[in-house]
Amino acid sequence: MKQLLVFVNWMLMISSSLAQSKTSPTVAIGKIPDSQLTFVEKWAYPWHIIKIKDGRFEDTESGKIIKGKVARLYFTANCQTDVQGGYSIRYCYASKNKDTIRLNFADGLPAYANEFNIYIEKDRFSFEPKIIYPQLTPNEKLIYKPISSKLILDHNNYKTIKVITGYINAVFEEITYSSNKTQTAKKYYFRGYFKAPVK
Repeated sequence: MKQLLVFVNWMLMISSSLAQSKTSPTVAIGKIPDSQLTFVEKWAYPWHIIKIKDGRFEDTESGKIIKGKVARLYFTANCQTDVQGGYSIRYCYASKNKDTIRLNFADGLPAYANEFNIYIEKDRFSFEPKIIYPQLTPNEKLIYKPISSKLILDHNNYKTIKVITGYINAVFEEITYSSNKTQTAKKYYFRGYFKAPVK
């Protein structure tokens, strides 16, 4: 019975944290300097494609040699995070579903499989990180709690635009819960500029 009560209390603690993990600050409107958007002129090949010395390409996932050109992936973001030692995120994928715009930031494969998501609805937004670790200890649960977040968009009419431009600055906690009721917290940031087509 005592073990059952401990488990129930642990689950309630996690549920409470989940309920507090979202914030809905207001979207700000402000001009983004062109000097911060020069990343859109840069590009890279997909992470699993390498160029061989003779000019051909190899797909390292399938091991196949590719004849002809390989599509360039132009950068749509210039963001940084200190998660997992810190790295840069060069891609923002923007999509719209009814009245909600989703900004998905992802980069760094095969080393980093993390995603940072922003959901914009009306004049408010929420920030949701999704951190992927190679292996978690059994009986551990990770919860992410935004501490502060600021989103600036370049356009008043961002609900109907074809390209969304802006700046994000978010700070969040990664809280690790163990079955023995102990918890630890680490603070991280995600910030930078983006300019991406809305699909």
